[in-house]
Amino acid sequence: MEINPFEMAKKQVDLVAKELNLDPNIVVSLKRVERSLIVSIPVIMDNGSIEDVRKEVKEVVDRELEHINEFCMELAEGKVPVA
Repeated sequence: MEINPFEMAKKQVDLVAKELNLDPNIVVSLKRVERSLIVSIPVIMDNGSIEDVRKEVKEVVDRELEHINEFCMELAEGKVPVA
């Protein structure tokens, strides 16, 4: 089963909101998406070839999202400095 990053993010907002006792109206606002934009930018590689790096970018984002739950909990618990 493939994980939907948007649904995961909304669940994380719920978790953090509960920890922070956020107003439900704020939570609804945080979970609303105004728009989504997907772009493709060709990258000129060192060897001069032009490549589409969407797959590589997706892999990096997916790898980072694996740890988002822990990060959100640490953020809610005040363990992550916020400037």
